[in-house]
Amino acid sequence: MPSTKTFKDFLIHISIITIVFLFLGYLFFYIYLPSVTHHDEAILVPDLKGQTIEKSIEFIEKQDLQYKIFDSTYVPGSRSSTVINQFPKAGEKVKSNRTIYLTINTINPPEINMPNLIGVSYKSAEMTIKSFGLVLGEVKYKAGSSQGAVLGQFNSDNTNLENGKVIKKGTVINLLVSSGLGAEEITLPNVTGYSLSEAQRIIQNLGLEVGSVVYDDNSGQNIGMVFKQKPSNLSIDSTVKVKSGEIIDLWISGSK
Repeated sequence: MPSTKTFKDFLIHISIITIVFLFLGYLFFYIYLPSVTHHDEAILVPDLKGQTIEKSIEFIEKQDLQYKIFDSTYVPGSRSSTVINQFPKAGEKVKSNRTIYLTINTINPPEINMPNLIGVSYKSAEMTIKSFGLVLGEVKYKAGSSQGAVLGQFNSDNTNLENGKVIKKGTVINLLVSSGLGAEEITLPNVTGYSLSEAQRIIQNLGLEVGSVVYDDNSGQNIGMVFKQKPSNLSIDSTVKVKSGEIIDLWISGSK
């Protein structure tokens, strides 16, 4: 009998120890551990796009999150030192202490060389402007031989922008685009005997365009003067008509 009682006591002790361990395990895995790791507790990532970096850091720290400046770039139209991208995205659920990676807009726009837009189509010029981080401004149209082709490129104050000129990203580019030959007929001027600058002024004032300018050292004419034009209009014939926007090629005596 004593041995039977001892065995029962042993079983009771084992049962008590097992229950205690199970209870402690329950407390650890289902109460203590979740409270430490915030199990099943999610934080919504705030939308930081457009916010200043200072305001973004404030939002992040209030949410018990971390941050890291992952990259910086320049986006025309965006304020400097503002968030332009983030990962994870706004609205995603993360655990506390998660790092939010930020891309910010740089303070100073980088410098680039002005691309050549003259002669390309308006659509192509528009895509080039965007790809270079520039901004398309005012588009004006003028009669010209190649409809839809860019005739001029200017900055916001309509100063001519030469190809290769150093400008900043975000610069506004105004365009002058050909609307095709106009319906108006113009008497073709005879500019032979004029200097290049005088001939250009006469041609452009009539709504025509100066095309190729060719220099010839062996023309036998006065240096620096126009001795030939195409299409031509001899002084004895003043009835030649052309459409507005027509191109006039010039030959100049001498070297460039």
